[in-house]
Amino acid sequence: MFAAVSGDNNALHINQEFAQNLRFMAPVRAGDTVHATVTVKELIPEKCRARLTTVCTVDGEIVIDGDALVMTRSREARKT
Repeated sequence: MFAAVSGDNNALHINQEFAQNLRFMAPVRAGDTVHATVTVKELIPEKCRARLTTVCTVDGEIVIDGDALVMTRSREARKT
C-alpha cells in the first residue's frame, strides 16, 4: 500500500525478502544523540545478504529494536 500511495517502489516496501522487522519504541527528536548497536546474525553469501539485529537508544531508552535483511556486495564487486 505504501509503495502505491507514495510512488516509492523500493524493494524494501514491496518485497518481503527485503522487509525489515523494526519496532519503533519511542520518538527521536532533533538534537538527540542516538546510539546504535548492530550485530550480524547471519551471512547468506549465495544471495549476497546479511541478517542484522539492531538496538538504538537515546539516553539509555530503546527507541528502535529489531531485525533487518540487507544486501551486501558480491565477491566480484569487492574486486573492483
